[in-house]
Amino acid sequence: MKETSSGQPEMVEWRGKRYLYQWIEGGNEHLFEPRTLVHIICFDNFGNVLIQHENDEWRFPGGGSEENESLEATVTREAIEETGIVPAEIQLLGAFKVQKLSAVESPYFQLCAFCRAGERRERIPSSENAEIDEVRFVSPVEIPEYIKWGKHGAEMFDTAWSHFRSLPEMTKEIVGPH
Repeated sequence: MKETSSGQPEMVEWRGKRYLYQWIEGGNEHLFEPRTLVHIICFDNFGNVLIQHENDEWRFPGGGSEENESLEATVTREAIEETGIVPAEIQLLGAFKVQKLSAVESPYFQLCAFCRAGERRERIPSSENAEIDEVRFVSPVEIPEYIKWGKHGAEMFDTAWSHFRSLPEMTKEIVGPH
């Protein structure tokens, strides 16, 4: 997968601070350094998407990597801790390039990984994810009702949805956002 930028960065306000977010497709995690976290877009076999409710908002599972932890290890650990789902077929789809506007800091990256839902285990809550009070699969057409991440989030999800639809074993009857 070649690294390609979606175009203009989008200004985002989050927790009282302003950032520029830009979606960049690509599968080479070493180009996306430094990275702060990984967003996980996980599909079941019917095309439904895994989301979780945490701190009064819906979001995709994910979190930060531990020291020297690979993408696959981060996705696996975070998915099991937060949702109880064991991820399969993990693949890097790209990253958000993030630039904080209120400080002179170098940009950093938030990776986005695709995976398929494997077996379901008991969730392993930690002190960092104790606020997760619900985990569910929703139809791709419902994602904009739950995840309100603007243009950059829609670009990320569209990349994941396109990847899922390109898998040979997926049927064309699955209804998605487009």
